[in-house]
Amino acid sequence: MKYIYLVRHGEAELSAHSLDIDRPLTTLGNQEAMTLGAWMQHQAIVSEKLYFSPARRTRETALHLAQALGIAWQDCQSVQLLYNIGAYDLLQWLRTLDESLSSVLIVGHNPGLSDLMNGLLRGHSYGLSTATLGGIVSDTQSWSNLLSANHRCLWFKPASEI
Repeated sequence: MKYIYLVRHGEAELSAHSLDIDRPLTTLGNQEAMTLGAWMQHQAIVSEKLYFSPARRTRETALHLAQALGIAWQDCQSVQLLYNIGAYDLLQWLRTLDESLSSVLIVGHNPGLSDLMNGLLRGHSYGLSTATLGGIVSDTQSWSNLLSANHRCLWFKPASEI
């Protein structure tokens, strides 16, 4: 089995004076990320590796989640490709992951995260609002076989509902 945990970053500041990639979390966004991380820890969610886009807001969200889940920062990795990636490219990237990993946590952006979740869970419509977890289990032993695997939703949890 392969476990994919998708988290959209917490609420970010809107700024006409900075680049999108440099937008930090708001006070609420930081609280959302901490709340979601604590909930995930309480649910005993385990991730062997945490990946996040290079955007400041995803890095800040990832830091809160890593702290809550006890993931060492050296097991967290910024991946340029994850910045505003589409679902197809995200799926292709997942298929290249190290086969020794059974669970990964990805902190990223919409619409890519929601589109991937909806694509894997055919017939469902999930929208990941800020600081929302989408958890998927795939009945495969190989990341490269994700396209042919069956997938099931484990979690759909917005921080706003905790």
